[in-house]
Amino acid sequence: MEVIKLYCQLEHLRFSDKFTYQIDIDKNIDLHKYFVPAMLLQPHVENAIRHGLVPSTRENNELNISVNRVEGGILCSIKDNGMEERGSQLKKMSADNKHKSLGNKISKERLEAIRSLKLANISESVKNILCGK
Repeated sequence: MEVIKLYCQLEHLRFSDKFTYQIDIDKNIDLHKYFVPAMLLQPHVENAIRHGLVPSTRENNELNISVNRVEGGILCSIKDNGMEERGSQLKKMSADNKHKSLGNKISKERLEAIRSLKLANISESVKNILCGK
């Protein structure tokens, strides 16, 4: 989480006029008890900022990262309100056939390696949630 905090601070300094961010961690979670592989969450935060918030023409762009306790572990959620515009941007990039996203593929491969080595019971789910304007 420290890497995520530092990354958000850095990107916010670069693009302070484009978005605000908030990181909420459940106070009852001892983060030293849980192992999250380095650079697992960062590509998703980067995608939210670079492909959703920075190019957005909306006002009040927000990035919200939360860590909460769930049965059997913790849940890290990364949400931004640049989704509507990102959807049209992703369609355009797919149509151009020039953009090849590797972030999700690399994350899935890293998680599979961790599971196959029985280092952790960890999973990832990426969902695009479109909200009304």
